[in-house]
Amino acid sequence: MKREELTLQITEVIPGQIGGALFKGLPLNQRKKKKCRASYKTLSTPPKEGEFWFVKGVTGATTKYPDQLEVEECHLVDIPHPFYLKPFMLRHRAFRGFGFGDKKIDKLIRSVGNEHELIRILNHEKNWIHLKDILAEPIAKKLILAWRKVTNESQTMEFLVKHKFQPQLANKIIGLAKENTVERLTSNPYALLAFNGIAKNIWKTVDECGRNLEIENDDPRRLVGAIEHVMYKRLQQGHTAATYEEVIEQATKLLRTKNRASKALEAALSKHAICMLKSNGERLYQAVGPAHIEYSLENRLKRLLNGAMQYRLLGYDESEVALRVQEYASHFAEERGYPLTSEQHSAIEMALTKRCSVITGFGGTGKTTVLRAVVDVANQLGSPVYCMALAGKAKERIVQTTGAEASTIHSFILSAMLSQIEGKKTFVDLNCDPLLIIDEASMIDIALFNRLLSLFDGKSFSLLTVGDPAQLSPVGFGLAWHRMVDSHIPMTRLTIVHRQVSESALHRVAMHIRNGEEHQLPVWDEEAREGAFFVDATKDSLENVLAKIKKKLPNAQLLTPHVSERLPDSSNKLNRVLQMALNASAINDDFIDSRPGFRVGRNFIREGDPVLVTENSYEIGVFNGTTGKMITITRNKDGALSGGAFTFDDREGEVSLTVEQCYDIGLSLGYAISIHKSQGSEYEQAIITNIVASDFVERSILYTALTRSKTLCLIVGKHDVYRQAVVSKPRAETLRVGFTI
Repeated sequence: MKREELTLQITEVIPGQIGGALFKGLPLNQRKKKKCRASYKTLSTPPKEGEFWFVKGVTGATTKYPDQLEVEECHLVDIPHPFYLKPFMLRHRAFRGFGFGDKKIDKLIRSVGNEHELIRILNHEKNWIHLKDILAEPIAKKLILAWRKVTNESQTMEFLVKHKFQPQLANKIIGLAKENTVERLTSNPYALLAFNGIAKNIWKTVDECGRNLEIENDDPRRLVGAIEHVMYKRLQQGHTAATYEEVIEQATKLLRTKNRASKALEAALSKHAICMLKSNGERLYQAVGPAHIEYSLENRLKRLLNGAMQYRLLGYDESEVALRVQEYASHFAEERGYPLTSEQHSAIEMALTKRCSVITGFGGTGKTTVLRAVVDVANQLGSPVYCMALAGKAKERIVQTTGAEASTIHSFILSAMLSQIEGKKTFVDLNCDPLLIIDEASMIDIALFNRLLSLFDGKSFSLLTVGDPAQLSPVGFGLAWHRMVDSHIPMTRLTIVHRQVSESALHRVAMHIRNGEEHQLPVWDEEAREGAFFVDATKDSLENVLAKIKKKLPNAQLLTPHVSERLPDSSNKLNRVLQMALNASAINDDFIDSRPGFRVGRNFIREGDPVLVTENSYEIGVFNGTTGKMITITRNKDGALSGGAFTFDDREGEVSLTVEQCYDIGLSLGYAISIHKSQGSEYEQAIITNIVASDFVERSILYTALTRSKTLCLIVGKHDVYRQAVVSKPRAETLRVGFTI
């Protein structure tokens, strides 16, 4: 085995399926091309023909591919020497369309003197005039712009690598600062702290870069950067605000002294990097961006609450709404054999007569019944209705349970923008004074909520939000709906549970969890098929315990709070383990196995594997969170593998998908899925891992997971982890936010 480090010019690239690449390049001062293989873990961005790259790796007879360099480290670099200017301009795709060949580039270089001089000219926008004798003015200007773009990319990468930043930062940074990036970063490297979510230990790296650039400890750039970093970290945890004590405590850890932390806070306020607000007599500090989002949403909701009653604009009054609701209730009682509850009746009238209203309730209280009634009565009154949810699976459930058309919030926003900006005809009409109904509202983050309502600035509309505040809070930062529930917005709480639901063991356990009440679950005897039970497991025994349960309950859906590979109940890890235990004889890099299948990203999907859709596809009719199963692989007329035939929940018959379509819908293994992905879904039987404590294992996530099950739920793990999760505060109650209404 031989270890090599070299710089080469890329001559050919074959992208891999999941981000890696096989590429060839010509090393400096050599005539023989080098073959290189890099995994997705190594490449931050695919190399492009003509670029120069530094590569480091091993080659030799003992490696898997003896004729190839197995790349361990690589990154884009600037032109290593002016001598390479000509091959760079000949091969790099940024210079295509200029008609460059050997002779034209040679002529261009001779006209200005040499390669050094041409590079100097290309580095300055106004120097196009020096090229006018060879190139027309528009072409000369375009050439300089192309040159500055590619050199900005390579120089930015070299700056980041030199200062020990992760190369993955480059694409994001270049996308925001398209020119003079290195100059800007040298001026203030602490601006890179905004990329906290992308790079690990970014404060340490940025601070070391600052020292290398001779930035003093008390420099305002460093002080303000520390406060911004505190705010970015808190945003990652979901907080949009912090108390004085919280800011100072975290800033002191970065700046070493409390006095310096205090100075940093003052500097950040004076530079308007953060702002301060008073809430219930307490000073709260916020990053400017989240503060603006919260302020905007507050004002939009206040304007909605202060607007005219819906019936005054649509031509009907409250008495007509009451009459129509009463007629609906009578028909409902005749058809179902039981009446609407008084709570449901009130909720329907409220939704149809208030500009802004909220309906809350836990499973079995009839939220879906109310939604269907609201849609039906609104249609009778001639009021347009748009139903929507955050996830595609939840949106599909609205369609199935209410019969109304529905969309995801993202698709609604996209359709509205296409209609508004590009004039395209879509299903959205923002000027029809519609009623917006948002289901599963607890998971909508404040930025998305604000973006949705911003579409209706200056327009008339009504808003009904529906959900259960005990379920999951937003994955993103901030809280909107939970604060709306605790406000003066008109609200109906549904609390009356149907008898068959109230008598079930699952409901009783769900209420214990919802209320944070300690309780003891019976141990599963492996025969029970109804109720909630506990199955003991440790980190070491978890995989075997789960495989055993799945063999007993093959249709039970395994849910886990974790995705991170470092945790024992990671959904990614459990998917591989259970596939090996339940549907394979062996797994290796090439997936040589008796059961046929094909690779989709990191997953190898085999016949018989349960699958999970992670991207919405209206064309195919599957949505984020949809589960299913691969029945068989499919082949084209030539006998080559083309894809697979699948069955999906809530869809009749088989669906044939090509491998490319499987990539489009983000198909992954579905033995284990995250609890967040399960929101809006229901399963006959569910298995919930509760093996290790973390920030994700708290009351609302446990309650959400258990209420996905219709008949049987097994909690697998440790009793103390379960107990602590039950008695802990739900995540929504731990978040510090500035939003009020």
